[in-house]
Amino acid sequence: MGKKIRNTLVFLLLLVLVGVLIYPRLEVGKFSSNSQTANKPKDVPVVKVKVLDYQVFEDKIMSNGTVLANETVELRPEVSGKITSILFKEGDYVMAGTPLVTIYNEELKAQLRKLEANKKLIETNEFRQKKLLEKEAISQQEYDVAQNQLATINAEIEVLKEQIKKTTIVAPFDGVLGLRLVSLGAYVSPNTVITSLTNFNPAKIQFAIPAKYGHLVNNGSTIRFSTESDNRIFEGKVYAIEPKIDEATRSIQIRALCPNPSKQLLPGAFVRVELIIQKTEKALLLPTEAVIPEMENHKVFVIKAGKAQPQKVVVGNRTETEVLILQGLNKGDTVVTSGILKLKKDIPVKIKEVI
Repeated sequence: MGKKIRNTLVFLLLLVLVGVLIYPRLEVGKFSSNSQTANKPKDVPVVKVKVLDYQVFEDKIMSNGTVLANETVELRPEVSGKITSILFKEGDYVMAGTPLVTIYNEELKAQLRKLEANKKLIETNEFRQKKLLEKEAISQQEYDVAQNQLATINAEIEVLKEQIKKTTIVAPFDGVLGLRLVSLGAYVSPNTVITSLTNFNPAKIQFAIPAKYGHLVNNGSTIRFSTESDNRIFEGKVYAIEPKIDEATRSIQIRALCPNPSKQLLPGAFVRVELIIQKTEKALLLPTEAVIPEMENHKVFVIKAGKAQPQKVVVGNRTETEVLILQGLNKGDTVVTSGILKLKKDIPVKIKEVI
């Protein structure tokens, strides 16, 4: 029994001795850990910034439109008859006044020859009556009858000449001919389409904008546009604005002209249009993600003395990627464009990149 007690006491003494040796080291480690945590520097936000400078800003309205020919017409005869000659080839470029098709007119020419022959007799009679009137051998009424006969036949001759003229179809303006829709010897009437004629230069661009923007557009306003088949950007000028609003779409139809000497813009092509309604030479622009919307205004963060400072701004129109700043910033200000969610007033920041 005494031996067990001694063993127990020895074990307890060993435990106490181990505790005395280990405790100071635990306290020192704890203090060291707390000291390192307390002295560890806080993370500084890393941001991207933009140094503001003046840029050119174009306020635009986007729309879709269609290419129209400068002039286009379906050529039809003015009189009925049989085609006696076809004087053109499909796809030819022709000048205004070029004969294209003739219609049978021999009967009309015969009538004209008959009238011209009668005219000679009537002219001779009128001359004689005039001489007799001068000698007072006939009355004024008799001479007036002869003079009226001459005027009547002259009018009939003019009518026939115009009818004969209508038997030849000519190009009304310079342009390119379309496909031929008739054959030699075919009987045609005013309802028959012979072919088409198109003038490509300049091309007309027709598009529509919402009526609320109508007051911002004037003749001479610039448009830029592209087609589905061509990545090039074309430029034109507005020349006509519909004076009324389309009740169905609440939009206004607009037309612009664009040079088209090489016929790269074909009538009927779909176009994407940018109508430039205002151009600002000295504009301050920011990426849209740099502007923070608030209840009644907007704000950005600017860097001053290495710290972030909130700044209220007034914004204007936007593009797909940028927003126009109207008030609140000046040229040379350094504005945060990324990492904004980490920022607070007076917090130090580290600039990663300047855009």
